[in-house]
Amino acid sequence: MFAPTSEAIKLFSKLSILVVEDSAYMRKLLGELLHALEVGTILEAENGEDGWAKFQDYVPDIVLTDAAMEPTNGFDLLRRIRAAEDPRLATVPVVMITGHCEREAVELARDLGVTEYLAKPVTPVGLYSRLVEVAAHPRPFVRADGFFGPDRRRRATNKYDGPERRRGRTRSALLDI
Repeated sequence: MFAPTSEAIKLFSKLSILVVEDSAYMRKLLGELLHALEVGTILEAENGEDGWAKFQDYVPDIVLTDAAMEPTNGFDLLRRIRAAEDPRLATVPVVMITGHCEREAVELARDLGVTEYLAKPVTPVGLYSRLVEVAAHPRPFVRADGFFGPDRRRRATNKYDGPERRRGRTRSALLDI
């Protein structure tokens, strides 16, 4: 049986999370799961346009967004968030929760700077693990040609010494905004 740790519950109780989902059923389900995890503040939006407005008004700690919505989809919302001039906005973790798990969609989300990607159907354990990863183990943000988002590397390793090795670049080159 799944049971969140007391440390996670304490951490979650301090968070505000914006759920951007066009399906009323999924919004309710995600809201109930977040409530069960004792998330402090749960905000909801029906699409990317509404989500962007609430994001700017409330500046949540985490955004959970669907990919396919009208009039503004989750990819466009993510693009807006990462392009924000204010670093407080641009560095908010974004978890994309979607049924679109084809390679192109995952790569697009990654290239736009998504923090985590979660496939539907959502399970309590899957949502919990992504929230713990995002809230308890935040990754530094990097800026590179055409990319701004969380560092994609999850493990620190210097074992690769191939021709594409970044010489002279260390973890200190990462932006820890």
